[in-house]
Amino acid sequence: MDAAVLEELLSRFDAADDDRAWCQGRTLAEAWRASQSGYLLIRLAAAAGVDRRRVLRAVCACARLTLKYALVMDPQYDPLDQPSVPLALDVTEAWANCVPGVELDAVKAVAGPVEQAAYGVDCAAGYLQVPFPPGAVDVAFAVANAAAAAVEESEAEYARKVAKSVLSAVSAGAAQSDYSDAGRLEFDATVARSIRDFIRAEDVAAAATSRAG
Repeated sequence: MDAAVLEELLSRFDAADDDRAWCQGRTLAEAWRASQSGYLLIRLAAAAGVDRRRVLRAVCACARLTLKYALVMDPQYDPLDQPSVPLALDVTEAWANCVPGVELDAVKAVAGPVEQAAYGVDCAAGYLQVPFPPGAVDVAFAVANAAAAAVEESEAEYARKVAKSVLSAVSAGAAQSDYSDAGRLEFDATVARSIRDFIRAEDVAAAATSRAG
């Protein structure tokens, strides 16, 4: 895929100027293999129209990298110990992996509760000053957006939610270094490698070509 088509994909999600500048002159394959931004990669995949289950497999893998930051044993963190966060990730991941017996209705059943849990934890941290572990709120939103993306009917909203899920996963990882720029860049690169384990440049190119045709 040439640079002009990559530019068209970037236009589909109104890419930031920095992303456009970095992609300038690169082919999709070159950008896909060199990018250190999982956030950029997942937006390219969604914009190209890569199969939703394949995209969700990658998104769930990114969220799973951070799940340990939400699963704590201290009683003061009980709101994050409710099963909705890990359960929603398990069910969404199972659907994405085509596990027999796990249909989209199962994801719908967990999407609402995990979204409520994410907002509940966010409010508790913000307004009640509950001292959750670093990144715990971000993890909850990473999982909530992954589940919501799986059941979203609007393609535009689906693309927005998978991007938000990956961005929250990156934030959860960055929280481990007090949200430093270096920590965020390092974890974003880890997320990018995880996404490439599930989606190849060829998958994105094929999906974009099919959609254009």
